[in-house]
Amino acid sequence: MTVYLITYLPQDRKNTGDVLTLNSIRSAYVSYYDSKGIETELVTEDHINSLASNYINHSQQKENHCKYLFTAEHGANAIKRLSDIIQQGSRHIEVIWAGHQIVSDINELPINIVYLPRFSSRTSESLPKKSTLITLPCVPTIPIKIPESTDTNTSITYPPTLIWMLGGDARKENADSTNTSDNWLLLPAQHPGLVVEALKSTRILEVVARVSVINGPRTGHIQRTTDTDDKLALSIFNPLESQTHTTTYHDHPLDLETNIDPVTDSAKFALENLRRDDLEIEICHFWRASDASGKKISHSAYEEKMVEFLNNPNSTLLLPGDSATEISKLIASPIYLEQRARIYVVLSDSMTEALVTWVLDLHLQGYFSCIDGRIDQQPIVKPANRSLNPIPKQIEKIIHQHLESQENNSTKTTSDSQKHHR
Repeated sequence: MTVYLITYLPQDRKNTGDVLTLNSIRSAYVSYYDSKGIETELVTEDHINSLASNYINHSQQKENHCKYLFTAEHGANAIKRLSDIIQQGSRHIEVIWAGHQIVSDINELPINIVYLPRFSSRTSESLPKKSTLITLPCVPTIPIKIPESTDTNTSITYPPTLIWMLGGDARKENADSTNTSDNWLLLPAQHPGLVVEALKSTRILEVVARVSVINGPRTGHIQRTTDTDDKLALSIFNPLESQTHTTTYHDHPLDLETNIDPVTDSAKFALENLRRDDLEIEICHFWRASDASGKKISHSAYEEKMVEFLNNPNSTLLLPGDSATEISKLIASPIYLEQRARIYVVLSDSMTEALVTWVLDLHLQGYFSCIDGRIDQQPIVKPANRSLNPIPKQIEKIIHQHLESQENNSTKTTSDSQKHHR
């Protein structure tokens, strides 16, 4: 028997988070079947028509097992388009959906297995009918290993550095496809100022020689239409206070005068307002553009700065609380847990209440320190309890337990059926 693992990711939706979700689930399945001596074959689809053809072919190959893996809203949309041909009762084909949170109308889809992190708010009514929910301790991720570029030469002296990863705007749970502010949790421009205010209670900003501010694709990504100067963009046919649009800051290189999003600009201003002439402020801007072939090329300092953090024992890392993916990497990776005394997760208004609760619970378990940068809260630092020794969260282990249980139940059902027919 061969187990086919088919992942679907449209060509225009290959963002880092979705790729990581699918790869981590698939990796756990591969390692499980490897341990059982079962061959796996990996298939990646990026077009709905070829995906449908694959499904029809696999439905006729009952000697093999097929696992179709989807994620996010585009995955749910693909399942919806395939719903007429999906045979949910088929024992050799499974439809699997994984994500950070439930998406709109997923409860009507023919899905067998749903993987969701613990912080995702859901009710039995919001889950697909006849599906099995597997709750994970965090977002599906693959633990980070020590990068080859990590310098182990302890004789090198590094300057004290603050590496500040900015968060951004995030979609609400059960958001629909309309582009209104009702579907978004926006990161306000006041947020960086609150973070700097909180840090003043520590010595971090007194001793660092450099602050590297790294924005991402979600930083300043969404803007209320009424916040723009373009009055022609406003329409009397729409409620102006709820309309939003996507900005273009991350379609072009950084320009401190003409192309810097309000959140990054606010961080720069708050740091300059410290009045430290000896402080170097570095702005690392994420942007993407198409090459001659039309392929999107991303320009990001993220990987470089994460390696710098591991290299530099005199550095401090601020991670955005609205990035469940980054926090999941942290709590699943021993290499980062070893440095947890130097890691702070920043709470923001672009986090759901469930996400805030999850982060604060991890903080109480000693995984990291916290900074509260929410508008309606006092800007404070919550140090981690260093007497605790948290262990890495193991997503792969939970998936293996599910597959083992599934296999045992299948064996029992087959055995009972054979007894019944004797």
